[in-house]
Amino acid sequence: MIWDGAAIHRCREVKHFLATGAARRLKLLWLPGYAPELNPAQGLWRWLKRVALGNVCCETLDELRDELRLAFARLRHRTDVLDACIRRPGYMH
Repeated sequence: MIWDGAAIHRCREVKHFLATGAARRLKLLWLPGYAPELNPAQGLWRWLKRVALGNVCCETLDELRDELRLAFARLRHRTDVLDACIRRPGYMH
């Protein structure tokens, strides 16, 4: 599990989950406070903005929401992109 500095990672529920022994089953990788180059999610957003949504122009938020859903659906089948976002920071060899 890759953790960045998000507050959700320090909330009471997560602390309880980890205190009950879940940490033994997980490999936790902590990211520095600001390290977008190490965060696979940043690579996915970069791909979505540049490739999947690069030429999309929406007139309403509903249209944008629909385009995002389609882009995410296409991304699920792009294992090359997903692998690259995980391999680039060195999480997989």
